[in-house]
Amino acid sequence: MPILTPPAADMEPCGPLPPPASGMIGDLLTNHIAVAKAYHQCKDRHRGLIDWLEATGNAVRVR
Repeated sequence: MPILTPPAADMEPCGPLPPPASGMIGDLLTNHIAVAKAYHQCKDRHRGLIDWLEATGNAVRVR
């Protein structure tokens, strides 16, 4: 059986979340947006890995 390697981009760990610059509402809002963006980027990479695993037959979806 050949060794299959998932796409490198999908194997990257999620980075640390950025801290707010201050407790000021504008900084908190900016931080909230940055954290949401980081979450969605990580979620998309995770989804890509799951899709690859399912497409190659290396995983079975459990729900």
